[in-house]
Amino acid sequence: MNMYKKSGTVEKIIKKTNNIKSKTEKMEIEEMASIIAHEIKNPLSLVKANVELLELADEENAYSKNYFVIKNELDKINDMMMDFLHLTKNSPAEKDIIYLRDIIQPIFENYKITLSEKIKFEFNCEDEDIAVLGSENSLKRVVANVIKNAVEAIDDLNGIDKINEISKTGGKIIIDLYCENEFVVLDVTDNGAGISVDFMNEIEKPFFTTKPNGNGLGVSITKKIIEEFCGYFTLENNRTKGCIAKIKIPTAFTD
Repeated sequence: MNMYKKSGTVEKIIKKTNNIKSKTEKMEIEEMASIIAHEIKNPLSLVKANVELLELADEENAYSKNYFVIKNELDKINDMMMDFLHLTKNSPAEKDIIYLRDIIQPIFENYKITLSEKIKFEFNCEDEDIAVLGSENSLKRVVANVIKNAVEAIDDLNGIDKINEISKTGGKIIIDLYCENEFVVLDVTDNGAGISVDFMNEIEKPFFTTKPNGNGLGVSITKKIIEEFCGYFTLENNRTKGCIAKIKIPTAFTD
């Protein structure tokens, strides 16, 4: 069982936050979440600092692999706490004009360069002036998470770092950005294994994950952020193979 699925207290806080109606009660929950995160992050930072000191003192690198594993696991716990905070807090009420192409292009280029031997990437943009209103940092996080999930779906199908096997099966991710009526639409399509029918109704629940190292908060956070943009986020299996992640957000410009 995934360690994060055992986090009963954390899961109860998230569920309670989603169901409460009182603004005062919500503020109390947010404050409690901040306290929990603070109490966990402080010892985590102390442990990591001491591990790094031990690593420096290990001149023969006898335990280098152990140090790497410990630091990696500490980073995972820290990331989970940041995700948890995001789920329990409201995002800043920013209303900046965000040009989607400017957000997607750097992420696309980075993956295209680093994973060109494993996965073929394609980015189709209908209009470079496609824009929405909201928090740019929040939307960057969503786009990065959705594309990362598509990459991991292909890795899960073929075996991580097995470049030759992936090349044979033709890993492919297509990113489509276009307008549909008064909405901006972003489709991220992969040709991975898709979502099992057994998991389709569970995938959006906090802490549900099929990944050995996942915390099960990625989809929940993505959905929450897009809803803050007054938009929609859906996941569905492609008719041929793989999955389509679809984001629909009201456009910043209307005729």
